[in-house]
Amino acid sequence: MKRSLAFAAALAFALAAPQLFGATQQPQTHWDKYKDQRADPFPDRRLSDPVLAGAIDLHAHPDPDVYPRQADAFTIATLARDRGMRGVVLKNHFTETAGLAELVRTHATPGFEVFGAVTLDLPVGGLNPQAIRYMVDNAGVNEAYATAEVDRYIVWPGQALGYKVGELRIKALRAKAKAALGEKFDLRRFHNAVLDDGALPLTVLESRIDEWIGKEGVKK
Repeated sequence: MKRSLAFAAALAFALAAPQLFGATQQPQTHWDKYKDQRADPFPDRRLSDPVLAGAIDLHAHPDPDVYPRQADAFTIATLARDRGMRGVVLKNHFTETAGLAELVRTHATPGFEVFGAVTLDLPVGGLNPQAIRYMVDNAGVNEAYATAEVDRYIVWPGQALGYKVGELRIKALRAKAKAALGEKFDLRRFHNAVLDDGALPLTVLESRIDEWIGKEGVKK
C-alpha cells in the first residue's frame, strides 16, 4: 500500500513539474508554432514570364487556414489568371476544397480553371484519415479501397498528373480537328476516332487523329 501511494505521489509530481517550475510545454500540434505568425500579403510586383502562360499551379493554399496564409482563394485565382496561367488547384490539409473552387470559378474568374482537392497526406507525413473518410462518404467506395487510393497518390503522385496531360492533348486534337474540318466536324465521330484503337501513346494517337482528319475532309 505504501509503495502504491509513493508511486502515485511521484507520478503526480512528475506531471505537475513543468507547471511548478515554469518549463515550456511542447506544441500540441504541428501548426501550434505557426498559428500566431503573421503572413503579410505578398506585394504584387506584376511580374510576367512566358513560362507562366498556360501553366497550372498545383499547390495553392489559400487563407483562411489553421495558420495565416498570404492571400485568399479569390485573390490567388485572379492573380494567376491575370498572369496568363491556365488554372490553380486549391489545397487544404484538413478539408476538401471543391466547394470553394466552384465559388471562385463561378464568381471571381469565369473561364479560368480552378480545381478543388482532397489533400491525401498530412503535413507531418502518413495517411490522412479525413481524406479516407471523405472518399468513403462521397465517392461510393469502401474503406479498404479509399485507403489504397490515398496511399497510391502519396507514393506515386506523377501517375495522377498523367490524366491531366492526356486531357489537355485530347482537347488540343479536338480543336485542331474542328479548325481543319469546319462544318464537317462531328464530335461523336471524333470521340470514336479517339477510342477506336484503345489505349495509345499520345504521339501515336495524334498521328491517328491526323489520318482521321484527312479522311473526314474528303467526305462529301
